[in-house]
Amino acid sequence: MEIREFTESAQRFRQYFVEKARSYLHSDEEAEDAVQEMLIKLWAVREKIDPPEKFKAYGSVAVKHVCMNLIKAQRKTSLVSIDNQPVRSLSTPQSQMEDRETREWLEGVIERMPFKYRELLRMRNVEKLSYEEIAQLMGTTEGAVRTTICRARTMMMEKIKQRNKQQAI
Repeated sequence: MEIREFTESAQRFRQYFVEKARSYLHSDEEAEDAVQEMLIKLWAVREKIDPPEKFKAYGSVAVKHVCMNLIKAQRKTSLVSIDNQPVRSLSTPQSQMEDRETREWLEGVIERMPFKYRELLRMRNVEKLSYEEIAQLMGTTEGAVRTTICRARTMMMEKIKQRNKQQAI
């Protein structure tokens, strides 16, 4: 793709890309930044965009990936650690140790879950995204998101029940 073709295509589809980014990020400024970052990335590979008519398709995929990366970065900085939970003022050293062990066990259960389950649970419970928003981000249907989250929760409940049975013995 020639420089002139790239510039014309970028100008022609810029607003389309901004709208697409805004649907993921819900912020005008972040959407503009995402599109700018996407255009820089496309510029670096402009020779591979052939034919030039594919610019919109390449840009659509690239802006989605940039937005997903931004969302992941935001999620990492905004996650509240289980360790930040207030400690009960009347807790004994033994109950504090039990709480810590439970917290570590639960973190392990979550980390051993399939990636998709973990991510959907975090999006829904930590990020407080709607099923519809998650479906848009993941490129799937709302029904599929609901089903996957239900399966993830069921998996967690089964692990908790197993642990409680073992502790009762």
